[in-house]
Amino acid sequence: MPFLIQNAVQIPSVNLVDGHKIPTIGLGTYDLTNQQEVMDRILNDAYDLGYRHIDTAYVYQNEELIGRSLAKMFAANKTRREDLFITSKVWNVFHKRSQVVEAMKLSLNMLGVDYLDLSLVHWPLAFRSGTGFLRPLDEKEREREREREREHLPDLQQTPMLLTNPNLYASSIPLHVSTTLMSKSAEDPFACFG
Repeated sequence: MPFLIQNAVQIPSVNLVDGHKIPTIGLGTYDLTNQQEVMDRILNDAYDLGYRHIDTAYVYQNEELIGRSLAKMFAANKTRREDLFITSKVWNVFHKRSQVVEAMKLSLNMLGVDYLDLSLVHWPLAFRSGTGFLRPLDEKEREREREREREHLPDLQQTPMLLTNPNLYASSIPLHVSTTLMSKSAEDPFACFG
């Protein structure tokens, strides 16, 4: 562990329009583990490396594991809640107005924290019925997905304007770059974010 501590870095933050700061790099927790001991180690090592942003979601099915790991870190005085930036997401099945607050409360309870720094709408579109929804894409389908992403390139290129436009209010516009589906040309708009 001394190697990790000696080589920790200060991850830069950016200001959101509401005055809060968000670390530019976060620890994505999708599909990490279902074992508490492993989650404890991941979060501790990530913290030692300088990570302060933890990105999770109800659908990842690991918020309770993360919550228990955080409780241990807090109890050991390794960190405090206010020194972390925690993001979670409201999954598709909770998008009705009457369900959003309950979904957020559920995440808060599982994480064992009093507040989230950022709550996002996860996949802000409804599920559509169809066959083959949860199966790997073949090469033809992957190419179709790449084409769809290229169609959205003009929208993606406007992201810098959205982040700096004083007439628009959004605390953040999360960016997710897929290394498996996005073409290189579709990633270019994000180069301005470092």
